[in-house]
Amino acid sequence: MKDKKIAETRVLALDLKWDHIGFAVFESSTRLIDFGVVRLQWRARTEARIASLLTTFCPAILVLKKTRCRHWQSPPRAKAMLKHVRNLSRRQNIAIAYMSETHLQRCFRTRGVRNRQQIVSLLSGAFPDLEWRTPRPRKPWHSEDRRMAIFEAAALGACYLGANGFG
Repeated sequence: MKDKKIAETRVLALDLKWDHIGFAVFESSTRLIDFGVVRLQWRARTEARIASLLTTFCPAILVLKKTRCRHWQSPPRAKAMLKHVRNLSRRQNIAIAYMSETHLQRCFRTRGVRNRQQIVSLLSGAFPDLEWRTPRPRKPWHSEDRRMAIFEAAALGACYLGANGFG
C-alpha cells in the first residue's frame, strides 16, 4: 500500500536532447530523490536507457517540455525518441504532462528570475542535492555544459509540482 502511494506522487521530468537526456525524479513537491544525465549513442541503447529510467523509478507522471521537432538539431531522431517515450509510457500506464517554454518562463519570472543561470541558482538553493552539480556560468564562446540538462529537467518537475513556491 505504501509503495502505491509513493508511485502516485512520483514524477519523472525528462529533458530530451538529441545526444543526452537530463532527468529529475520528485517524490513530492519538496523532495528531489534522484537526478542525472544519460548519454545517448545508438538508437537501440537510447530505447533501453529510456525504458530503464521508467522501470527504475516507476513514476505516476512523466513531464516533458512541449516542443516542435523542427527546433531540434536532429528531427528524425527527436521524433523517434518522443514516439518511443510515448509508447513506453502508454504500455506502463504512465501519464504524460507537457509543459510549454512559455509556462516555464512565467513560472520563474514570478520569482524574479530572468535567465537560465539564475534558474540554476534558484533550483540549487531549493534542492541542496543539486548544489554540487551546478555548472559555472557559460561564456558565449563555450558550448553548454551537459549538466544543464539536469537543471532543465528539475525546472520542469518543480514548475509542474509547484515546488517551493514555484508555479
